[in-house]
Amino acid sequence: MENYLNLGIIIKTRGLKGVIKVKSTTYFASKRYKKGNKLFLVNEKENLKKEVTVNSFSNEGEFDYVSFNEITTLEEAEKYKGWFIQVDKNDLPPLKKGTYYFDDLVGLECFDEENNQFGKIIKVEDFTSQISFRILLNNQKTILIPFVEFYIKKIDLEKKQVIVHIIPGLL
Repeated sequence: MENYLNLGIIIKTRGLKGVIKVKSTTYFASKRYKKGNKLFLVNEKENLKKEVTVNSFSNEGEFDYVSFNEITTLEEAEKYKGWFIQVDKNDLPPLKKGTYYFDDLVGLECFDEENNQFGKIIKVEDFTSQISFRILLNNQKTILIPFVEFYIKKIDLEKKQVIVHIIPGLL
């Protein structure tokens, strides 16, 4: 699913008309869930995918509520609990230089400035104060490195690697 971007995961249903409750992972929920947008419901474990069209969207606190033209009953919506909502990246506007989708950063190999591989990004953490990379080190320990210019020297999506400035004691 490399050409698809996860927007969130379906938590449960709401009401009788097929509305789903979503824990979104996108900053742009109102744009991504705009009426008429084509999205995909994906069950990665069973390799299932269903194309859907957004009918309505609302937000309440940390959750989004979305309905789709193709899902109109509680019973139908129940089938998709635990599934991911994804969008084809080709349907999104191009990113500005130096900006990335979090999904594209997960899995990148981490190298120091002397080209020594020391770990892999396993998660991008979006803390209130800053974005950080959770890195699984080769020794199986995990560390957090802030996604700031001081530490992150270069990101190369084609080579699937990131160059990190290592300070004493970091590893």
